[in-house]
Amino acid sequence: MRFCRLFRLRRGLPTLGALLLSLLLTGCGGASMLASSNQALDLVINGMEDAPFDRAYVDSFPYAMIAAKIGLGPRSLLVLGEVKGDDYYWYSADRVLLITRHGRVVATGGLPVDLVATRFRDGDPLVGLTKDALVDMQPSVRIVDYRHKNFIGMPVTSTLSYLGRQRLDMMGPQYDTEMFEEEVESDFLDWQATNRFWIDASGQVRKSLQHYAPGEKPIQIEVLK
Repeated sequence: MRFCRLFRLRRGLPTLGALLLSLLLTGCGGASMLASSNQALDLVINGMEDAPFDRAYVDSFPYAMIAAKIGLGPRSLLVLGEVKGDDYYWYSADRVLLITRHGRVVATGGLPVDLVATRFRDGDPLVGLTKDALVDMQPSVRIVDYRHKNFIGMPVTSTLSYLGRQRLDMMGPQYDTEMFEEEVESDFLDWQATNRFWIDASGQVRKSLQHYAPGEKPIQIEVLK
């Protein structure tokens, strides 16, 4: 089954609940959805095959899309439904929301544990990141809020390092990228994690593996169009 053709890229869309009820749940198939909250928990344990879509399927839609998967879950499509400044709102058909800023997941909705907000003290080091920029770069600090765990204003420190170059194949189109690793830690949350980002020559994060919350499986994201 295919996505319903009511997805639109526009500013000022309705709230997430209204959008999904009116646009996503009426006549939409479930072949390429991000797993729902309960499904995500099951998939972490059991895993699941990726949704059956290819480049021709992606190119048949005029909308920006990403492929995302949580832990061992299926790789599934999300559609860009709203842009607010530097924040991009990606929606799935079963009420999961990912908000990215410069390629980083800064908020989520509809997951077992939701990241409500992310604020950097001195700006996100992913912006304009290059190998040379790491020479004088200091560890960065961001403040995060989690709704389900009632963690508000938690500081998280991260340090970036360079891993090398890699060519990515995005189901046909290929991109030369530089790979960066981000070591994340928070004494307040008793949390340590490792993120990875693949950034092309234009500065766009083409692929990433991001731990967004303590104890939760990472989200892998690929920008398809």
